[in-house]
Amino acid sequence: MNNISLMKVTFVVAIATLGSCIVSAEDDIQQDITKLKQDIKQNINTISNEVEKHRSFSSLISKLDKNQNGQLSKSEITLANDKLLEQAFDKIDSNADSEITEKEFQTFLSKVNTALNKNT
Repeated sequence: MNNISLMKVTFVVAIATLGSCIVSAEDDIQQDITKLKQDIKQNINTISNEVEKHRSFSSLISKLDKNQNGQLSKSEITLANDKLLEQAFDKIDSNADSEITEKEFQTFLSKVNTALNKNT
């Protein structure tokens, strides 16, 4: 009789311990998800702020267009040491002519803003 009671108690303790571990794991997962959401929002805000700095093509042209042809070449952007534009150059230059026109720039910004709005 004592063996049966001891086995039942052991079983109940084991189940309670397992249940506690599952609840603890769920709490950890929820905390991880919350942190990931916060990190994503922070990254979206950072990207959005960077995009805002380059909102006006005319201001970029006045600062970066060394040959004053109304377009931005890869070498002009590289000389300006603008890492964001350097990284995005090939995506912005949709016709791959190694020059960014105002139309290409505005199309790219529109796509970025659409993507940012979709993720917020």
